[in-house]
Amino acid sequence: MSTACPMVHIDPVGIAESCLHHMFIGVFNDEGARRHFGFSRISPFHCNGGMPGWYLWFEDKAGAYGIVVTDAVCHQDAPSKDGPDAMVAARITVTYFPDPEEAFFEAFSWFEKIARVSHLFDASGTPTAEARRQLQDGFFTAGHIDILMTPDGRLFELVCTAAEIWVDIRPAGLALSDDKGRPFQAVQPGGRDRAVPGWTLSQFLLDKIVSGFLYCQKRSVEQLTEYQFKMPEFIIGSDNRIEKRFDLGLKGYGIQLTTAPPSDLESVEGCRSEIAGWQELLAGTVYPPTQQWETVWSGRQPQASNWGCSDWATVKNLHFHSHQNHLCTCYTDH
Repeated sequence: MSTACPMVHIDPVGIAESCLHHMFIGVFNDEGARRHFGFSRISPFHCNGGMPGWYLWFEDKAGAYGIVVTDAVCHQDAPSKDGPDAMVAARITVTYFPDPEEAFFEAFSWFEKIARVSHLFDASGTPTAEARRQLQDGFFTAGHIDILMTPDGRLFELVCTAAEIWVDIRPAGLALSDDKGRPFQAVQPGGRDRAVPGWTLSQFLLDKIVSGFLYCQKRSVEQLTEYQFKMPEFIIGSDNRIEKRFDLGLKGYGIQLTTAPPSDLESVEGCRSEIAGWQELLAGTVYPPTQQWETVWSGRQPQASNWGCSDWATVKNLHFHSHQNHLCTCYTDH
């Protein structure tokens, strides 16, 4: 986790956790909104390093999502009472744990599939506390969501990034044994061990997260930009060392969403140029730096680029009738 912060009284991880927590509470406390956006269940947790995370289930997905705040930093180039408000940037890793009966299951690597059907996962289809200690970094990763917010948790910008397909190749192949100890060739030499549709899985969650923020914070979208960049395939050697290559011409995508500045935060508009490149402050990923991203489309309405997202322009104006059943802050029916 990055630690540099010019304002010592600001806890960037705590702000990121609070920002997401209040959005989820807003959705799950509103039965009409929960059903409309397709949220089913939620379970908060903390990973081994203490970073906050949530498991999420949706009506339209057989598997479960996991999101973890993996880095958070303060961003304020010129701290003064007359300067722009401080901003907090956070990086969220998006994971997807497929149901063994759904088609997505076969796209994951053999070791991911073996872990998924083992004792490392509980009846909910999510990793146990033991699994969170044992699973390798990168297992079940689908993409990333970066958020830029004010210290009081108001969303300013959001960027979702993922490979179109995460591809692992094993030049030496992969030999395994079945549950009766009989050897078999799981991956032929030079074959693919992983071909996860990261963008499809990440885009689904992006729509839910954005809809939740816009609805709960009554925000509107000011600008949307779609990017494209080159993504590597990952070559896994017999010693499990990983090499990145660009032989297959794979692509990655990014969507950047900027919200309209709220009327009570006059300094936001003036600090837009000062916070450019804020993603580079966060811990690195396998994606190329944003300077190498190619702009594909820019506008105000996501429908124009055929993203299959909800109507973000009208989300803030939605209203649902109240219900007798509510959830408290532990996300449990009472």
